[in-house]
Amino acid sequence: MLISRAVWFLLLGLVATSARAQLGLPQVKFDVLLDQAVLAPGTTNMLALRMKIPEGWYAYWQQPSDSGSIGQAPKVKWELPSGVSIGPFEWPTPDRKFDPVLNDTSYVYHGEQVLLAPISVAENTVAGSLELKGDVHWQECTATRCVPASMEVRVRLAVGPAAPAEATTTEVFRTARQRLPLPAGFSVNLRWLEAETADPRGFTIEFNGRPGIWDFFPFNNPGVVFGDFGPSKLSESGGRFRVEKKAQKSTPHWPATLRGLVARLDEKGKPLEAFVAVAVVGAMPEMARPSDRESGNGVPLPPVVSFWAMLGFAFIGGLILNIMPCVLPVIALKILGFVRQSQEEPGRVRTLGIAYGIGVLTSFLLLAALVIAVKAATGRASWGMQFQDARFLVVITTLVTLVALNLFGIFEVHLGSGTLTAASGLARREGLPGAFANGVLATILATPCTAPFLGAALGYAFAQPAGLICLFFLTIGIGLASPYVLLCWHPAWLKVLPKPGAWMEKFKIAMGFPMLATAVWLFTLAVNHFGEDGMLWLGLFLIMLALGAWIFGEFVQRGGQRRGLAWATLAVTLVAGYGFFLEHELDWRMPATDAGKNGALGGARRPRQKLPWEPWSESAVAAARAAGRPVLVDFTAKWCATCKANKALALEVDAVAAKVKMIGAATFTGDFTLEDPVILKELQKFGRAGVPLVLVYSKDLTRPPEVLGEFLTKGAVLEALSRAIR
Repeated sequence: MLISRAVWFLLLGLVATSARAQLGLPQVKFDVLLDQAVLAPGTTNMLALRMKIPEGWYAYWQQPSDSGSIGQAPKVKWELPSGVSIGPFEWPTPDRKFDPVLNDTSYVYHGEQVLLAPISVAENTVAGSLELKGDVHWQECTATRCVPASMEVRVRLAVGPAAPAEATTTEVFRTARQRLPLPAGFSVNLRWLEAETADPRGFTIEFNGRPGIWDFFPFNNPGVVFGDFGPSKLSESGGRFRVEKKAQKSTPHWPATLRGLVARLDEKGKPLEAFVAVAVVGAMPEMARPSDRESGNGVPLPPVVSFWAMLGFAFIGGLILNIMPCVLPVIALKILGFVRQSQEEPGRVRTLGIAYGIGVLTSFLLLAALVIAVKAATGRASWGMQFQDARFLVVITTLVTLVALNLFGIFEVHLGSGTLTAASGLARREGLPGAFANGVLATILATPCTAPFLGAALGYAFAQPAGLICLFFLTIGIGLASPYVLLCWHPAWLKVLPKPGAWMEKFKIAMGFPMLATAVWLFTLAVNHFGEDGMLWLGLFLIMLALGAWIFGEFVQRGGQRRGLAWATLAVTLVAGYGFFLEHELDWRMPATDAGKNGALGGARRPRQKLPWEPWSESAVAAARAAGRPVLVDFTAKWCATCKANKALALEVDAVAAKVKMIGAATFTGDFTLEDPVILKELQKFGRAGVPLVLVYSKDLTRPPEVLGEFLTKGAVLEALSRAIR
């Protein structure tokens, strides 16, 4: 009886499903989610279009099939309120499905899939509740038939102070980001197997990869189709894979590049990993870059550089970081330390040098762990990203201010010479932590600087697995620490330094000024996060901090009487400064402002400039090029010392300003001071892990943009602008 009833209900379910399909009711269901419960005006967040595909059905990827003639991928026609815009979708890696009857390969989705897109809210959007509506059209299929389908999706959008979404929604976005293909960090080479007159024409895609089944999933490449030629052929030799396909052209000339996914699959065609690749024609392999999946525009690819060369670049970049402006204040501290150490036992000096090196390497390992965690959680990570966090900036500004006050002698953190002899054991214990802390501080201050060679190495490293990211960061740390460790390992070299004396105290005070300048620089970065009054309240807190340091040094450390009163006054000063200025007025743990659209800082006062910079966006660049104008783009950040040097020495100069005016070039700046996923994606497209990035677009729409070097000269910019009008 129970069995027959179960069979009866099963038959009813099948009939209902069949009837539902016959009536044209869609089998695939869509809904829309937002990664924030409340979206702040002037910010860009993420929107998810989630599709739930029932068992036995499938939907199509952005490129439904090799031939392009089979299937319709989901498309959305949005009806958006004023001030809200939604960008193109990012698509998870599909399953491969070969149809022997049609002799065509399709790219399909099963189960639950999520498409991600950036959603921006204009700065002048009034707080309240808005409704987003969209009409979704797609084709859904079974093993025997396909039917067109459509449905309307709606979601309420709350505009106001940013608020996080629920944990379940956050998990949906985290999982969706993990399913997105990564930028290819290995060489991908396109080779034609037949003469140019052949049509269809065979070609191979060659690349390095781990053992497995690989295939090339083409994007919509204008002028060429790939279908009706049978399945791909795969061969492997020495870890280098070769996927063979055929293509047919629909334009007079064959393309020089093919864009798509390089995917490793299981036996059933389901993806295990995938990478966005641009395959380039040439006898020598080229370094693949992330491609723009919507526009169809390629990017210039530099010659391939081996893994070991990239590792060498990482070491050299770390070495050069020692002379970058960010790290110079710490070098001053180390010079003082070396002068003192030159009078000590060699074994002691070596121990302190090793402690410093361990501090640097430990810090770089922590940075690597942070990058890996951010990459796993969001799919986005960049060099110097901690300088986009308001809480970090407040803490590091406080720390560097205290270091400057210590150098000025306001208070002391080391034992004086009179007590050093009586408490040598304690001094030795303090020496190692001090050396370790100097290594940590050097690493923290080094991250907003991008040294020559370092940008390319980081761009390569950020696309690698976790183990290689750690290796690259350790190599940079070894480069940063090696001069100090080497000097400490050969203490005899330290004897060329002057002997300790009264001059050291004056030198220590003098070195307080560059440290104070660093504190001022960090202060200017921090206040960007806290609105118009941020400068006042953070400044008053630092004044109270300085007052507390003076009370501690003058009445606790050097005072002889009423130390209890001094301690009480110090406590009141610090509690009042922190509680009132930081917590009550500034609310420093909940920043008042976030990144504006495309990273623009809302309300920031613009400095006097020689070039007519406008906020960067892809649409603005496209509009300028469509009008026949060359374009200069500068991606920068307030915490990037290299960017500031480039602007002062090579961009904001009279000759460049005159050249820009003469050729009628448009100039755009992308501000990456605060976190911005749109700009980060653009940086990754050109193989950069962070700013600076300067591009020059030609008037010729068929030419890709020219990527200028990380360190610019006026001549290099002028030459690039001249080439842009040829």
